[in-house]
Amino acid sequence: MIIEICATTINSVINANKAGADRIELCSNYNVGGLTPSTEFIKESLKVSGIPINILIRPRPGNFMFNQTEINKMKKDIISIMGLDINGFVVGSINLEGEIDDNFINDIKELTCPLELTFHRAFDYLNNQNSSLDKLINIGFSRILCSGNKNNAIQGIDNLISLNRYSSNRIVIMPGGGVDKKNCLEFKNAGFKEIHLSGIPKSEFLYNLDSDYKTIKEIVSKTK
Repeated sequence: MIIEICATTINSVINANKAGADRIELCSNYNVGGLTPSTEFIKESLKVSGIPINILIRPRPGNFMFNQTEINKMKKDIISIMGLDINGFVVGSINLEGEIDDNFINDIKELTCPLELTFHRAFDYLNNQNSSLDKLINIGFSRILCSGNKNNAIQGIDNLISLNRYSSNRIVIMPGGGVDKKNCLEFKNAGFKEIHLSGIPKSEFLYNLDSDYKTIKEIVSKTK
């Protein structure tokens, strides 16, 4: 099973590598769901990481309906990052009708080719998820990060299973949101190939946003 760690600090990147995680989603501002990290943080993380790093592109907290100014900023951020040795990008945008913003997604695919693309948890807010999944496959996305339309992935596991069944291995469905050492095996046993988590102990969330080495190590040991 592939373990992706959401990392917002350099210690998180280091701990994810040491603990045996497979990939990192790099972002800032974890407390608001993650925003685009600075170029300096990306460069620093690349120096210490031996595993692939995907970069979250999100200009602000809140909903995933972005205006043209915000879209232009995301494109500008992607262009500035493309020259770095990253694995891919994590993106998403929806329109007022609750559908994928086609123009944005197609533009992003063109800008980021040949790097990997993950559609983030904006997917949970889409009205027709099966047709949206088909669209992302046709565009060339590698995976979808979602929680099954619920606050966390364990609450949405039945919806995630249905989505995974519909995908028929055409795209990776990666559960994320509330995945931890207590429930990680439920996702493996349900047939998922990847999971996304921060590894930040709940007891430390208010004062320490470092992904915990021991937590990640335990999850890796359970799921490999």
